[in-house]
Amino acid sequence: MNSFPNKILLATDGSEDADLAARAASELSNRTASELHVIHVWHDVPSPHFHSFVRAQLRQEAEEVLQKQLERIEQSGGTVTKAHLREGRTVDEILDLSEELDVGLLVVGSRGLGGVGRILLGSISGGLVHHSRRPVLVVRGGQDSWPTGTQSPSTVETVLATGASYGNTPSGHPLTSPAPDSNIHTG
Repeated sequence: MNSFPNKILLATDGSEDADLAARAASELSNRTASELHVIHVWHDVPSPHFHSFVRAQLRQEAEEVLQKQLERIEQSGGTVTKAHLREGRTVDEILDLSEELDVGLLVVGSRGLGGVGRILLGSISGGLVHHSRRPVLVVRGGQDSWPTGTQSPSTVETVLATGASYGNTPSGHPLTSPAPDSNIHTG
């Protein structure tokens, strides 16, 4: 019996950290025969002039980000079950889709913005960890950190938050530890 989730949802923004998360999600999907879904969320920007043009450009850019991520996943040997392009508040759209698909794991990269960056820009990974009713795997550490073990453990961090929600986990905290190898243990 496979106790690993049968659906994984990768949230991507096209960044280097998203590529790292994509590698992790793809590897986990391949190793566990799980479906891999990929989501990219875009935002409309109100504009007093040429709103329909600006909106069309933003959507086109979002489609390109998603398409490039899909190509990189397929080039690395992964298979995407379905790509999802959504418009709206990023955390809300990702969480809504995770519920619709009944995924067993969310995977996201983290830019490691620090306190000021999180205040100014917000943290998608932090929002997912805090509000998800699904386990969330947050990976960061640069392109050489997945599979884990290709960098020293002090430069790689893997966070797996589990439970009904961040505040409702048995300990009330995500599981955080340096990742010395590519195996994920939840205890």
